[in-house]
Amino acid sequence: MGSVAKIERFQTLETTEDASLQPFAPLLNRIRFAAAGCRASARVDIFRACALLSLDASAALDAHVEALVSTLSEAIGRRPVFLAPGTLEMSFDERWLLRLIERAYAQDRFSAAFLIGRRTRPEHGRALSFLVHGAARFAQQVDDVSG
Repeated sequence: MGSVAKIERFQTLETTEDASLQPFAPLLNRIRFAAAGCRASARVDIFRACALLSLDASAALDAHVEALVSTLSEAIGRRPVFLAPGTLEMSFDERWLLRLIERAYAQDRFSAAFLIGRRTRPEHGRALSFLVHGAARFAQQVDDVSG
C-alpha cells in the first residue's frame, strides 16, 4: 500500500465525451499504480477484501483502491485493462470504473447500481459497491478528486 501513497499527479485526461470524469484524473492514476502493483501479487477474494479493510482514514483510500483493483477481475469475470500511470487515454474498463466511482461520489446510487449490474456477477454486486463507494468517499477526504 505504501507505493500507492507517493503518486505523481496528472491533471488531464484525453477525453472529450467524458468531461465529467476530468476531476477524477488523480484517482485514475492512483488506481493504475495499484493495478500495476497487483499484477505481481496474489489475488484476494472480494468478500475477504471487504472484511480486511481498515477504517483508518489515512490508509483507507489506498486499501479500498488496492482491494478494488485486486478483486475486479473476479467481479467482472475477466482481467480488466489498466493503462500505465499518467497515460492520457482511458481503456473501456478504466472509463467504466471511473464512471462508477464518479456516480458513487455524486451519491447517485441508482446509476452506480445500474453500472455494477451491467458488468458484474450478481453475487459480487454488494461487495463491489462497498469498495467503490469507499474509494469515492475517501478520495474526497484526501483530495484525490479535483473539482
